[in-house]
Amino acid sequence: MSHYIEGTVNADRKLEFTPAPVYSGEQNNNILKIDITGWTGIDPDYYLISCETSPIGEVFITAPITDSSEDIYVDEGYIYCPLTYMMTRTGRLKIQITACKSDDQGREIFEKTSVASPEIGPSLSPGRELVTYDSAVWTRLNRLESTLAGLCDIYGFSREFSFDYFSVAIAARLLFVNEEQTPVFFPSSAEEAESIINDAIDNTGEWAYLLVVVPSVGRSRAELCVVTAEDGVADVALYSGRDLLDFLRRGFETNE
Repeated sequence: MSHYIEGTVNADRKLEFTPAPVYSGEQNNNILKIDITGWTGIDPDYYLISCETSPIGEVFITAPITDSSEDIYVDEGYIYCPLTYMMTRTGRLKIQITACKSDDQGREIFEKTSVASPEIGPSLSPGRELVTYDSAVWTRLNRLESTLAGLCDIYGFSREFSFDYFSVAIAARLLFVNEEQTPVFFPSSAEEAESIINDAIDNTGEWAYLLVVVPSVGRSRAELCVVTAEDGVADVALYSGRDLLDFLRRGFETNE
């Protein structure tokens, strides 16, 4: 039996949802039913739904939605959209609807609703089962552990393998040009990282920027420290999460 989560778009293009019992990892039995009869703008050729589920702001967009679509479709003034695992798995969902139309000159016209966030409650995620003893499984786990240890030795990673640290370490590698222009350090502790940063501040070199992957401490996240210097004056900045993503994008644009 399907359970509908009611939503509306009014004449001001404000999208709202009524409270409904939705939990992370829900799949398809919960369906967004969005009333668009109050949306008095353009007569669109199709709609798009944009979903943001990641803390760092990554967005995915549906295929064009029409009355002839299959999974997500328009019917008698309502958009029907099943809630998939990808939409609810993080427990965080932001939704925006776009109406799209081509005019007589072939130009694309877009109208967007406000952003709405249906409430998603926590649930136990799949993949958390206790691994029971199986010789083949444990052999593969041991082999994987040896492989990771080898990567640590080759690339200088510390023993921390949290998501934050992994993201920061990969970002540092992506921004690396060569050891002279963009030296990269992977200290094993926050104290060692602080020592490297202080030394860089005291002894600005010929490098364009210096990168230090700072491990997490307690509840703090791993961060990428970027030290730049101009006229012998050092500037220190720390990046993680969305800020790190934005810095990476700016970095790629600068290098192009």
